[in-house]
Amino acid sequence: MTRQQLIARLSRLIRVTSIHRLIVWILDRLQYWTFNHLKRGKLVKTGPRRSNKLALFAIFQPRGLSTFVVRELQYLISLGYDVAISIPHDLPPDQEKMLDSLCRFRIKRPNFGRDFGSFCDAILAIGFDAIAEYDRVLMVNDSIFFPIGATEQFTRELEEAVKRADVVGLCENSETARHIGSFFIEIATSVFCSPACRAYWTKYRRYNSRFHAIRKGECGLSKVLYRQAKNIRIIYSKERLTEQFLAAFSSDFQLPRIFHLLSDPFFGPLKRSLLSMEPDGEERSLVLIDELRKRLEASSIPHSVGLQLITMFDAPFLKRDVYYHEIFDLPQIRMALEGRVEPELVEAIILELRKKGSARNQTLWGELMIRLGLR
Repeated sequence: MTRQQLIARLSRLIRVTSIHRLIVWILDRLQYWTFNHLKRGKLVKTGPRRSNKLALFAIFQPRGLSTFVVRELQYLISLGYDVAISIPHDLPPDQEKMLDSLCRFRIKRPNFGRDFGSFCDAILAIGFDAIAEYDRVLMVNDSIFFPIGATEQFTRELEEAVKRADVVGLCENSETARHIGSFFIEIATSVFCSPACRAYWTKYRRYNSRFHAIRKGECGLSKVLYRQAKNIRIIYSKERLTEQFLAAFSSDFQLPRIFHLLSDPFFGPLKRSLLSMEPDGEERSLVLIDELRKRLEASSIPHSVGLQLITMFDAPFLKRDVYYHEIFDLPQIRMALEGRVEPELVEAIILELRKKGSARNQTLWGELMIRLGLR
């Protein structure tokens, strides 16, 4: 039996019993209530207000700030946001000094709770009264390479969406419960500081597991936002993606244009189906669109069609874990980025992905944790 067969069998067995979820549930609470529940983020730097928009930027950079985090920070400032940066570890003094010169708030916090724990500590440290002075609040983290490539179209679409909607997200995810991707959510302060939203953040438990961050973090917050917002805009919505794919491929279907950028874990059966069909453009396009519609409704958009967002919509971001979770391989990523993203940034992205590796590059235990959704 090969290592891959062993891991596949183990993960299937564990998933059937759900014992991993029970263990995580118990460990989460033991760790939190024994060691962490009294620990809070501290506001270590406060500067003058310069804008009517605030960005809450949650980062995890234990080896020092990467080029992409600095780019993201500078881009947020260029969009007109004051920035509150929440950090769960120490940084070199020169980097802390640089952050203090650019950000209005810097929050230092203990390293647990993932990105939602970081958001929670930042919000409670700053206080809702101070946040209420702003018109809009952006929640953003460093789980994406952002911005990459041209940003003019995205900036226009974001500005237009903010004018019309109480809540603006980049993508929606319906793998579990439907929710807005937490890596970028822009919210009107009337919603963000509403009693329901205040209660959510006040009661949020900063448990450390990925399951909790998704279920109670992303899904829990989205549930509040769906109820409170009068208008929600998802920039890269499933409806928009389906319509664009249909417009691009229904009349003149060119198989090689998209084949090499389709994710094998999500679209492997579709690829085999298309290859076995007669070369009828209309028939192939109908099969493609039908499968895309199903996949988009049951997947994480930045993962299942993350490269198509870049190549077809000029989306200026890529999830950092698409290679780690073996959704796309390095040649696919390079082909999607080259010609759209600056060459030095392409090389930096590929290098960072290669250093972290894919699931198969981890230890047997590490790969098993990835297959079970624990990492």
